[in-house]
Amino acid sequence: MELQAFAASLEPLRTCQFEVAVLKDRLCILAVAEGQKPAFMTYVAKERHCSPEVAARLLEVIGGLGLVARIVALNSDPWARTPRVPPVFLAAIEKLWHTRLGHRQIWIVRDILAIPRRVRRRPDATTGARLGYPPCCDAADLEGKVQKAERMYQVARDREPDKSDRALAEWFRADPELTDAEMDFVQGIEAERLHYMDQVDRRFPFVPHIPCPDCLQGSSDATQRLDEYYRDLAARVGLREKVIQAVQDMANHVALRSLTGEPSGTISSRRG
Repeated sequence: MELQAFAASLEPLRTCQFEVAVLKDRLCILAVAEGQKPAFMTYVAKERHCSPEVAARLLEVIGGLGLVARIVALNSDPWARTPRVPPVFLAAIEKLWHTRLGHRQIWIVRDILAIPRRVRRRPDATTGARLGYPPCCDAADLEGKVQKAERMYQVARDREPDKSDRALAEWFRADPELTDAEMDFVQGIEAERLHYMDQVDRRFPFVPHIPCPDCLQGSSDATQRLDEYYRDLAARVGLREKVIQAVQDMANHVALRSLTGEPSGTISSRRG
């Protein structure tokens, strides 16, 4: 199937609630088809992510360019380093994140061996490496996850200084959707994160991952090269202006939510 026709076949499939993510997901799948990206992945879940119905339709459509698609159990990366968090509280954080993401992923690849399976998982193959992220960005993403866990614990500990670690973890798990502790955490770093993402959107509007500071500041050109490829791909399949508009719409949405102090609800970096 010709690339533009394949792109058109993906158009009805809403892989995320946000338009910018839907468009970038489409570009990622096309990049896999062109052999420029080793794999595409997103989460199968009713909220925010790819619904089970859309995932099933993706499985049907993907064969058009000889690709392989599989739905597998959630495959989490090991921690980049052990977070400075009591184990019982760390388990509560992991459970919350897994609940948010759902328990399944859909992977689209050219080579079935690129799909992670527990029986043949390589410890050095992170999700970012499988998705073709620049190593510098993958390392920054994994370290950011550790720092988020540490900050979430500190917020909870500051709020409930007299609770034991186990009692604190039970309190944290009270709301599986969004705990008070995580809400405080999100609001506490919202301005910092929004400023960073604004710089990312201005410099790299087409890449599917969140670039590391080295790429953003120009010390590394890894993300720059990817952005140029995705910009060209978007132009070839008629999505360039749509992506630019969707990025701007998301920026406006986030800015409006930040004025009210609400979490922006932006997409996870670990997709695509």
